[in-house]
Amino acid sequence: MLEIELVFFNQVILITPLLYYATLFIFGLFFGSFFKVIVDRSRYLYEESVVSKKKSKNQLKNLSWISGRSCCDYCHKQLAWYDNIPLLSFLWLGGKCRYCQKPINPSHPMTEFFTGILFILAGYIHLKSWILFENNFWLNLLFILVVCSTLWLIFLFDQKYMIIPDELVVIITLLAIAKGYESWRVTQELINIPNLATAFVALIFFVILRYLPMVLAKKYGMGLGDIKLIFPLAYLLGYQRAIVAVFCAFIIGGVWGIILLINKKAQFGQVLSFGPFLVFGSLISIFWGLELWQYYWKLL
Repeated sequence: MLEIELVFFNQVILITPLLYYATLFIFGLFFGSFFKVIVDRSRYLYEESVVSKKKSKNQLKNLSWISGRSCCDYCHKQLAWYDNIPLLSFLWLGGKCRYCQKPINPSHPMTEFFTGILFILAGYIHLKSWILFENNFWLNLLFILVVCSTLWLIFLFDQKYMIIPDELVVIITLLAIAKGYESWRVTQELINIPNLATAFVALIFFVILRYLPMVLAKKYGMGLGDIKLIFPLAYLLGYQRAIVAVFCAFIIGGVWGIILLINKKAQFGQVLSFGPFLVFGSLISIFWGLELWQYYWKLL
């Protein structure tokens, strides 16, 4: 009976894609709000100005994303639930705090909105081509949403603190293991040689990019967090998507660096976080990687 209901529900979603994508967008808004809370309240772990100060248990509790309550960044008034509705509360309040009328940081609604868009894209690629678990619609959807959400969290953390938390690298590693296990269960191949080889090559490449500048210019190049991330991420993406991801990451990073230099927002030799570019490259490879791979070989 349960199986019949699930089949019927799946057919309803496929017949009414607008409902499917709208539902994903709404879930994305709420998860985006949650992700923003996780990143902002982790500042006592990563910001030197906060780490250097001794915090009481009550202060740390308020900074915790597990137990703390949301409050205004300016007047520190605790926010009611109806002021915490993702995106809608920001629009309803006109972008200002209900109590002190100070402007709400636009990064809050932007994070919520882009997470909603990310969930829509994840749902799209899930229906289109990303099939890992055979005949299991919901497990496939959950898998791709967790992959995209983890990458998005990596972007938010690295963009804000210039660090990739080890916990997120562990999640990517577990996802890669899960993919490897499912591939073995289906194909009976214990190790995917092309994927493993690509992951090793990417790891070696990133290690060289970290230590070669130390030899030439007495400063590290690639960040250690990027090195930790690249091996499980490359294996998770697969060799085609991994190559596209790294290529796109360097292209985007190079263009962004040139823009910063032209606008005098950065100086030549200044260290930039590479994690956000790697995330963008990975998301591009997830959504359009196979098409880009095939298009490139057609050009040749």
